[in-house]
Amino acid sequence: MDNRRKHPRRALIHHLSVTDKKSGKVIGFLDNLSLGGLMILGSDPVSFIDGESSTVELALPTDSYERGNLTLDVKNAWSLKDDNADLYATGLQFLNPLDPTLKNIDQLLEDLGSSED
Repeated sequence: MDNRRKHPRRALIHHLSVTDKKSGKVIGFLDNLSLGGLMILGSDPVSFIDGESSTVELALPTDSYERGNLTLDVKNAWSLKDDNADLYATGLQFLNPLDPTLKNIDQLLEDLGSSED
């Protein structure tokens, strides 16, 4: 998967919740992020199938950001059982993010990105 990645990913120092906007259900917690997509870890497999698009909301730290969440159109790129047998890892690719969205993601990477990549 790494050889197809266009943007470097970074682990985050906070695991923010990711919610499926359609169902309102938290589908996992953000593990790493790039300008091209994100990886979440969750206790259940993501409910939308590989290649299917959906809209998710990423909960932002309220003490640092005016808006409480960031809405993103994504497609399920891959999903598999994580090394931790109780979790599933899912890669979500951003679909045509607008410049303001990319700026917000870049700011998140700057604010919350781990210095160890």
